[in-house]
Amino acid sequence: MYARELMLWLHARLAEPDAFERTQKRFESLRGYGLLPRGRENAGVRLTDKQIGSAVLGFAHSLPGYAGHASRILGDLRPVGGESASFRGAPTLLDALAVLVKLEGAFSDLKRLTLSIERDFHADEYSAQLHFCVDGQSRVVSFVSKYASSLMHP
Repeated sequence: MYARELMLWLHARLAEPDAFERTQKRFESLRGYGLLPRGRENAGVRLTDKQIGSAVLGFAHSLPGYAGHASRILGDLRPVGGESASFRGAPTLLDALAVLVKLEGAFSDLKRLTLSIERDFHADEYSAQLHFCVDGQSRVVSFVSKYASSLMHP
């Protein structure tokens, strides 16, 4: 998939219909953070699975200029319970999204992805939950900051 194609696809599914400029600003922010290729010479370059996952995470923040920042932080969240508790053993949320993009059958396993950014006067708190099925059983894995070390072990 190419960046322009992905931008149109995500805009149709995740953004307000009349706010295409906001979607373009999100993609510029992602390029500024090095999460998507820059320049017209790279328009024909296919995106990697992680780049597609980063673009999805860029829609989590309400302000489009923070898309790259939010994508970086959300992508580095770690699964509560460690990799063994994660979706297909993914060490980070971005890796879990890359697995979803890569494996055709993985989307049938996905039920819901919830991205949260709690804002207060001092800082933002980022977290995520991935709801999926394994062998017909529903499972939920929460993703938190890598600094929450007590939650990283089974």
